[in-house]
This record gives sequence, structure tokens and C-alpha cells, in this order.
Amino acid sequence: MIKTIQKEKYEDFSITKKKFDLFISCVSFEKRSIGFFKKLDEIEIKSCLTFINKDIIENSKSFNNIFKKFKELIKKNKFSNKLIETTLENPSKIVLEIEKTLNEMNFDNTKEDFEILVDITAFPRGQLFTLLYYLFNSESIKFVDIIYISPFDYFPPLSYGYKRFLIPPYFEGPNSFKKSIALIIFTGLELDRAINLIQEIEPLFLILLNPEPGTIDVADKSRNIIDKIKSTQEISTKILDITANDPIKCKDEFNEILNIYQNFDFYVSVMGPKIEVFAVLLAYLEDPRFRIVYPIPMYYNTENYSNDCYEIYEFLISK
Repeated sequence: MIKTIQKEKYEDFSITKKKFDLFISCVSFEKRSIGFFKKLDEIEIKSCLTFINKDIIENSKSFNNIFKKFKELIKKNKFSNKLIETTLENPSKIVLEIEKTLNEMNFDNTKEDFEILVDITAFPRGQLFTLLYYLFNSESIKFVDIIYISPFDYFPPLSYGYKRFLIPPYFEGPNSFKKSIALIIFTGLELDRAINLIQEIEPLFLILLNPEPGTIDVADKSRNIIDKIKSTQEISTKILDITANDPIKCKDEFNEILNIYQNFDFYVSVMGPKIEVFAVLLAYLEDPRFRIVYPIPMYYNTENYSNDCYEIYEFLISK
């Protein structure tokens, strides 16, 4: 079960709970990746587990500046912090390191008051699917607080080039696909990756989902991306709006789309708001009738990807 606790402007946000045993996060080249660390002086945390995707931040001046501030914040709050390097193409390492850390903390799964806080802001979507699946399905973990920080704006292109697509662990879908292949893309501001993913999968049918509601600027940019994607394709294409700020409503709308076009087998890629990741995960947990694919870029726009923190969402996973 997932429940939206609150959504507040960054400067007004105060987390519901004040004590956590473990805080899990990812630090990247975006300012918002350490936005929540600036609010940790109001809560008590026993231990931090912080991930860095070394293949993303290599030679990034922005990351170097942000990482310097991150270390200052850790020192100021006197947290026990374990820093783990990983890569985009190894989502499983996230889960393995969490389990290792819990063992080191002598985690007792009979204690329902063991509190875990996860800031998903800077986790790439391929890793995020695997991380959330683990949190939802681990018998050891009863409750998880989830934080997501949105920026004021993004500045496309967000990434460049295309390596290949990755199927995140746990999301292979059906054992075999017997129908014609359709591809659903939750579109965002990624043009190169979307076009290259379509070319690699070669679907018979394409569905482009436009995230609504959004800020006027981001919504305009997303629609512009959709128009550009459609202009490059000769295959049958359907463009639909989908709710992007409510995971339950988004999940229900997504399931309805799958039901309407059930004469296809589906590949699904989320390139839009990360709240849509929750929706697709929930749909998959209900019925794993589709395969999730994550397109890996050659590199990111690390110096001008987004601006500062705008809103904070807080969710609660409970079992």
C-alpha cells in the first residue's frame, strides 16, 4: 500500500516523523539531490546510506560542487554515513547494499518501529524501479517513508545519445510474448532516448502518454517532445494524457489503457515524472502483464539539467 502524506513547497515542508533508523539517498549533479540533507537538522537519524552513480557524474563540475556541500552537511549533522559507488547498469547493487547495511545494523524485522526514510529524487528510473520493488516486497521491512523533491524547471536536452535499453531486475514481465508488440512511453523531456528506444524495439503500435497536470512551461516542453517523436515515426501512434501527480489515479488510468489495447503485448518505459514510476510499479505488482524497459543514455546534461528545489512529496509505504 502506498499513501500520499503531503505535498508542500520546499521551504514550507516539515516531515511527518522525526526519528529514523536509516536514511537512503542518491547524490548527483543536481542541487535538489542534497535538498533534503539541508532539512535533516530537524530530525534524528542513526545512519545514512548514500549512493553515487559514478558513470553519470564523471568529470562533472556541478557534481564536484554539490558533493562538497554534501560532505559539509554530513559533517554538520554528525551522521554515520556509508557512501556506495554504483552504475546505471547495475540496479541490483542498490538492493544488495541495503540488505548488507541492515545486517550490519542488526536489523530486527520483528520490530515494527524500525523506521526507514528514502529520498528517491536522484535515483535514475532503472534503479528506482528495482529499489521500490524491493521495499514493497521485503518481508523484513514494514514501513518506509519516501521523499521526492521536484525542481522549478528542467532544461532539455537532459541527456545525449543512447546505449541500449535495460530491463530492471524483477520487471521482465510475462515468460513469453505471443501477441504483436506495442510500446507505451510515459513521455517527459527525453527526445533522443525515446526515438532510439522505439527504433530498437520496433513496435507495431506506439502509445505516448503526456503527463498532466504540470507547470505550464514543463507541459509545453513535454508536448513539444511528443510532437517531435510522432513526426519521426511511421507506425500507428496514439497520444493520451495521464495523471502525473497522483500515483493511484495514474495507476488506474494506465491499467485502463492496458485493458483497452489488450490485443497487444506491452513494453513500457517511464521517462516522465518519477511519481509515474510508483503508478507503473503498483500496476505491475497487481498483474505483471508487461515488461519495463529503461533506456540508458550515453551521458547526461550534468551542468544544466534542472534548477533548485520546488516542492517535496512525502509518501508512506506500509504493509
